[in-house]
Amino acid sequence: MEIFQPGTEITFKNSHIHGFIRTVTMSSNNTVVYNIGWWAGDNYNTSVFMPEEFDVKNAEDKKTIGFGKLEKTNAKVD
Repeated sequence: MEIFQPGTEITFKNSHIHGFIRTVTMSSNNTVVYNIGWWAGDNYNTSVFMPEEFDVKNAEDKKTIGFGKLEKTNAKVD
């Protein structure tokens, strides 16, 4: 799963407004959403967006995370 780290600069699609990723949330159904903050004049706004709604300014800010195959072992109790 690829995610963008907090602090990554973004631009909203179909707009010239840019902001920064504040937090990343992963849900149990493998959906990733981002809380993004941006300035609009004197007002600072925040809202939650799906990755399809913005472009990342620096693609190097992308991280890959994963949970490989977990091996289950049984513990012996003497």
